[in-house]
Amino acid sequence: MLLVNYRETIRLSVRSCNLQSSAISSNLQKSKSSQFGKECIADEPVFRHHTSPIFFSRSTSTSVLGTNANEHEFQPWFKANAWVLGSDCVRILDDRRIDVRNIADFVVEGYDGRADVVELKRPGLRFWEADKDHDNYVPHPHLVAAIIQAQNYQFELEGEISNLKTRERFGIAIAKPSALLIHGRSYDWNDKQLEAQRLLNAGFTNLNVITYDQVLRRAEIMIGRNRIA
Repeated sequence: MLLVNYRETIRLSVRSCNLQSSAISSNLQKSKSSQFGKECIADEPVFRHHTSPIFFSRSTSTSVLGTNANEHEFQPWFKANAWVLGSDCVRILDDRRIDVRNIADFVVEGYDGRADVVELKRPGLRFWEADKDHDNYVPHPHLVAAIIQAQNYQFELEGEISNLKTRERFGIAIAKPSALLIHGRSYDWNDKQLEAQRLLNAGFTNLNVITYDQVLRRAEIMIGRNRIA
């Protein structure tokens, strides 16, 4: 029954967005070229686009792919389309304040009714350093800083486990919170870079680092529109 309800929630969310993921996918492909301002597929919403990274917009008329777009511009779209965060996220909580010093991009309810953290960074930020070390891909300092921030949010959120006021604010329990970090782009990665990302994530505890392109691919799979190159 829970699975059926969850699928129905996804279906309704997708319908309410007029299948924006299709248009987003089209724009991601177009952002690899120098062609701007063309319409998407005839039966999909029309989006204006420039260079990557993509700006996810709830509007059915425009989607700006601006290099200056920051994570705060993406928050409303993710909040309105929480289903793209995957089956581990049941809903995004209204309160994202962990404590007086730490405010996450999102505090979400996991499938087990416990609080987790989602942190967004700019799509235009580099994921890997330009130069490899002993033929190994090295995380860019921007990514390292983002990882430390996400881990700090995990630590601080777990520290609130016995705080009744925090539990009342969230309306759910806290127990070993996980964190999802969305950072950078990966549409032009090679297989070795994908492998390096897998190894990077394997070294973390309850932290997963993915890119905006991987969010899109997961969304396409969830609505049955996956495209395998």
